[in-house]
This record gives sequence, C-alpha cells and structure tokens, in this order.
Amino acid sequence: MIQLTTACVSSVDETKGNTSNLLFSGQILPERNAGLNGAPTLKLEPGAACVAAVFDGVGDGRAAYLAASAFRGAADSLRRVEDLDAIFARLHNEIADAAQEDRPLAAAAVAACVEDDRLALACLGACRAYLMRGQALYLLTRECADAAPQAAPPAPGKGRMLGADAGAKPFTVKGALQPGDQLLLCTGWLCAALDAREMLRILAESESPSAALQQLARRAGSGRGDIAAVLLKAEEAAVESAEN
Repeated sequence: MIQLTTACVSSVDETKGNTSNLLFSGQILPERNAGLNGAPTLKLEPGAACVAAVFDGVGDGRAAYLAASAFRGAADSLRRVEDLDAIFARLHNEIADAAQEDRPLAAAAVAACVEDDRLALACLGACRAYLMRGQALYLLTRECADAAPQAAPPAPGKGRMLGADAGAKPFTVKGALQPGDQLLLCTGWLCAALDAREMLRILAESESPSAALQQLARRAGSGRGDIAAVLLKAEEAAVESAEN
C-alpha cells in the first residue's frame, strides 16, 4: 500500500492576472485570485483516494474557474478512466454554455485520480502530466485521443480545448503508482519554460513536493504566463506491527 504526499503551486503573471486554476484537497481557487503564497502540502492516510487537476484558461480566469468548479462537483465519483472521459464532456458543456459571442471561453485541463495504487489520467489541451520513476521522467499525456501523436507538447493556448472543440475526447491513461514515484500535473507554461532534464533534476533533488514545486515555479519564472501545478509523491506506507 502506498501513501501520498501532495502539494500545489499557483504563480501568476502580474501583467495579465491569473488565467489558471486547480483542484487540490477538494478546494479550488477563486475566479479572481493572485495565486498562492508558497506551495501548500497535504499528507494523505495510507490508501486514501486522491483526485487532483490543473486547468488553464484562455484570456481570463473564467473558463478555468468554471472547469475547476464543475470538476470539483463530480470528483467524488471518479474511479476509472471512463469516468474522467465522461466528466471532461461535462466540463466542455459547462464552459460552452457560459460563453458569449463576444467572449469565447476555452480551457485546457489535466486530471488524475489515485485510489490505492491505481492511477487514472485524462488530458485535453496544453496541460501535461509527467511521471518521475527511478532516474527517468516520462511524459504521460498528449493533446487528445483523436489527435496524432506529437513530438512535443503544443504551445500554451493552442490545441483542442474544453469549451471550444465539442468532438475532442481527452487523452486518457491508466496504470499504477509505485513507491518513489512522483506525478506532476501542470499547465503548459511550465513544460514550455523548462526542459525535461531540468524538471527531472529538481524533482530528484528536492526534499519534498512543496520544495520541488516552489523551485520549478522559480526556475520557470513569470512574465510568460501562469504556472499552476500539483505534485503527488508516492511512498511505501508504514506498517504498524500489532502488539501482543
């Protein structure tokens, strides 16, 4: 059985305001916010289920907030990849219904559900999920299920997105986490600003998920766009011996 330690970060481009959002420990950011101070951390009970997500809107924070709010309302039902696929369709409808002719709305999203050691992922748009296992970093997601594989992630704000492409299904992944794994969910700006080798070095050398996220945000810098991320670290759960 594994035990998860999770942390989140939200760093804002002050010239444009925050267009991203996230779901962390059942909470989301307000529609208008200035990001987070530091990287809050939560250690879950061994075997406890965890649902986390990152959203990146286009133009302003409305689309990301709508997606995060709708996702939070559906999070308790998540157990399988198929659930994530259906919920992404619901998020698309929420955003599309709120859009106006003079104010289109669109958002990228990546979401993860971990129950025991089982992992389900879904991604649409430029948000990404990375897995650090051993001394390697793997990109787990690509743009969407009905798009051709890409050698690199699309530029932030590009690609098929929630609210803009009704027929686009999220790219989904299922698997299992092992002790020592680190799972990073992030907006496109983070993976555009840092190459995989630097991300791997920071994840491997940091003492905690919180320290890793703060360093990733600092290295990526501001001025290009919002940086929102959630990091989950899996460890072997301690087994307490029964006293006779």
